[in-house]
Amino acid sequence: MFEINVSEELSRILWRDKAVKLGTFRLSSGKTSSIYIDMRTLLGYPKDFTWTITSLSVFAGILKEKLHIDCILGVATGGLAWSVPVALALSLPFAYHRGKRKEHGLSNIIEGCNVRDKKVLVIDDVATTGFSITNAYNDVIRMGGKVVAALVVIDRCQGARENLLKTGLTLYSLTDLHKIIETGMEMGVINRELAGDLIKEVQCES
Repeated sequence: MFEINVSEELSRILWRDKAVKLGTFRLSSGKTSSIYIDMRTLLGYPKDFTWTITSLSVFAGILKEKLHIDCILGVATGGLAWSVPVALALSLPFAYHRGKRKEHGLSNIIEGCNVRDKKVLVIDDVATTGFSITNAYNDVIRMGGKVVAALVVIDRCQGARENLLKTGLTLYSLTDLHKIIETGMEMGVINRELAGDLIKEVQCES
């Protein structure tokens, strides 16, 4: 995870902008959860959106230098709002993974720059099990590229990091669900009992 001050500030932003929803939700992974993070909410808050993009770009810039990244690949659709500005900030070619192949036109599953012989950084908004990132990883490999890391705004701590490590891929995040819940309790948005119940869903510690 990123520096604790970035992690904590982002967690505060998510609560303040009401991007954190409590209830019963079905996640894209198929799992059911009592907490949902709607990252699209931040698109309506330009200052907070810009702050988050800047933080993400700084992190991606560090990875670019360390891993010699040639291309940013966003995961559609949630990851596009975050990956496009990062690619522009770092002056890197951009591509995105559609999730499933088009049934018309060129029938591409990866659009944008040619990932062949490229070292690729995959960016998404939220990681739960890592399924979407794994799919993107497999298609980049199939097309002759190499995914060197994955970066998300939020790691839900529900298996993504461990699942991606099985492919040799490291998952980085600005913050995680444990920190978001902990910060919500510190802000007085949720009480200690509810925080304890929510934390039972996560597998990592801040």
